[in-house]
Amino acid sequence: IFLSMLQACPSGISNLESIRMEIISAMLEHIRDIPEQVLISILRFVLRYVETDDFVTYYSKESGSGKTSLVARLSKQYMELIAKVPHKADSQQYVDEEKNLASRIMSLAVLDITSKIITHSRCNHSFLTKAMRDGLKSNAEVETLLITLSKLLQCGGGHDAMVSFKGGTTLSVGAVEWISALTDAHLGTMLKISLGGGLVIDRIQSAVRSALAQSEFSNEAKEMLDHIEMVTEHADTMKDESSPSLRETTVLYSTERLAF
Repeated sequence: IFLSMLQACPSGISNLESIRMEIISAMLEHIRDIPEQVLISILRFVLRYVETDDFVTYYSKESGSGKTSLVARLSKQYMELIAKVPHKADSQQYVDEEKNLASRIMSLAVLDITSKIITHSRCNHSFLTKAMRDGLKSNAEVETLLITLSKLLQCGGGHDAMVSFKGGTTLSVGAVEWISALTDAHLGTMLKISLGGGLVIDRIQSAVRSALAQSEFSNEAKEMLDHIEMVTEHADTMKDESSPSLRETTVLYSTERLAF
């Protein structure tokens, strides 16, 4: 019912408000205990259905800091662009500028929302793994989440999000928790995902090794990092070298619109 309500909400800059994003933001800010299954459903909804106009309308009213501040600035720039030059909408320069700006907003907004979801609270590993196994319906969804978490793990050390509640966690630890659960839920799919001429799992392993070298991680987080490294490296040595990458066999629904 909740997801149906979100999907039925109007979208677009002309509506002057993004009800979808307002509801999601309010939930993450005010509800202390959100089940793992609901967190996965919210994130999946954002990746599948929230459009650039939703992000622009929502973030143009925000200030915040870090990625929130940057998306807010770009959103205001986007609104100024489409308001000032409607007569140039058919020019290639305008089309390219609008497309590039929209892509940056989409990518940064997805990173920002994902960071808020994974830092909302400490998740139960078993419940989160089951929620990912049941809730992520396609290889493309696994791919998009993996790439997003990998990016957050790489930048988490210097850009940890503030936690909303006492039970919340930092960006780095949240990314580790979610990658660990995703590894257990969809390892077979992860081993086939390629990006930029290489496998994403290789980037995950590199990010994990880098994270392990950081002293700020707790023993529990380091155990999860060790688990990810052990599982991925063991599976990597056993996989069929001739298996096609996911990009060769799957039409992606959302990764292509993100500029990671």
